[in-house]
Amino acid sequence: MSSKKVVIVGGGAAGGTAAQFARKADREAQIAVLSREEHGQYSRCGLVYALSGVVESFDSLIEFGPGWFQERGIDYRTGVSATIIEPNSRRIDVLKGHNTENIFYDSLVIATGGVPKIPEIDGIHTTEGSAKDGIFVLRTLEDGKHIKERGATAKSAVIAGAGMIGVEAADALRHLGLNVTIVEAEGSVLPTMLDPDVAETVELRMRELGIVVKTGALVSSVNGARGVESVRVKRVADGATAEINCDMLVLAVGTAPAAKLAGSAGCAIGATGGIVIDDRCSTSVQNIFAAGDCSEYRDFITGVPSLCGMGHIAVQQGRVAGINAVGGDARLLPGLVTTRGISLPDMEVSATGPTTDQLKAAGIDVMASRVAVDDRVPYFPNSKLAVKLIARADGHALVGAQLVGSRGAHLRAAACAIAVAKGMRAEELARIEMCYLPPAAPPLDPLNVAAEFLAKRLEKR
Repeated sequence: MSSKKVVIVGGGAAGGTAAQFARKADREAQIAVLSREEHGQYSRCGLVYALSGVVESFDSLIEFGPGWFQERGIDYRTGVSATIIEPNSRRIDVLKGHNTENIFYDSLVIATGGVPKIPEIDGIHTTEGSAKDGIFVLRTLEDGKHIKERGATAKSAVIAGAGMIGVEAADALRHLGLNVTIVEAEGSVLPTMLDPDVAETVELRMRELGIVVKTGALVSSVNGARGVESVRVKRVADGATAEINCDMLVLAVGTAPAAKLAGSAGCAIGATGGIVIDDRCSTSVQNIFAAGDCSEYRDFITGVPSLCGMGHIAVQQGRVAGINAVGGDARLLPGLVTTRGISLPDMEVSATGPTTDQLKAAGIDVMASRVAVDDRVPYFPNSKLAVKLIARADGHALVGAQLVGSRGAHLRAAACAIAVAKGMRAEELARIEMCYLPPAAPPLDPLNVAAEFLAKRLEKR
């Protein structure tokens, strides 16, 4: 491959990975990474574990510091912002402090990530327009450090949003000794990950841990002149309100793609607000690629445009974008399978593929089965693993899985992801030879049992 000038905007999971694989694919390429942050590539998914103290410090989450990249001939610049992309001249204007520099590129990778959504909540700002003291988001190392600092003196917290970040943040703050209430507008927790019947088990566990869960409600206002003293929560169904005293409010209602820079350069922006990419991570502008939370790619099952939103997907996309930026031809799968997971004390929660509601909204006729079976043989202490499998009513191909249990859910979700990606039918998964190990798995794996049950339901239909 010929030597190229590759510039990568964003130094997170997608951007950092793009730099690494561009270097592996082309030892002579000139590679520069432009990062707003100072830390290098770190794990955003690990923020909740550093917040709770399970991980010793936030700095432990730094996987590849700026020096690591420099040692490999990658010009990793921190504390800089790309302000303008001029695709005709292949120029980027870069701002550091008050100084602007022009950088030219042969290939550009945009990996600008996402920004936390800020819901419309009355009283969230002071009269001067700044955010009130005690209101937080959780996206960066600094965010995590600020929340932990407040958590050391606070007594109670409210989390707005019971998605993956919200649920794990609620548990982290509970771990710090705070009284925690989580508020979710939808009727169940983890609404984009789990069907309501599966989410019930997670909600029950959260309540057992002492977390107050309010679904079908939203935070409508914040009380306090300059800081958070209480919040008002409004029920979606009838508008009834209640006041909750708290010292801090964490906003976890989702992340929006940071795609403004790409849009100003002429890159197509999709229905989700993300940068539209194909299976090579190419954008609509020649020589510009995109990867990670700023990008939009189709769902593997429904074909619906979807946001990345997951660290492992960002890494996969970063790999493809980096290789192709130096002239390679790497490809993504033809869609996002979106395997995801969270953990609570003594509970693993995992899923792959769309939820039932998402499948139905896409016009896909499905059937599902849900079983709860022992996660290992009876002569070892065992517990129930709940497995819900979803398959097309016509053809019986598996399209989704949701698993909740004290152990084994995450790795089995990975097996389900393979089954979904390969179009495996329920009958086939029922017959697959799984690993049998008495301390870890029974002779008939929970996936075998769930698939058998679903296959019989499909056959009867």
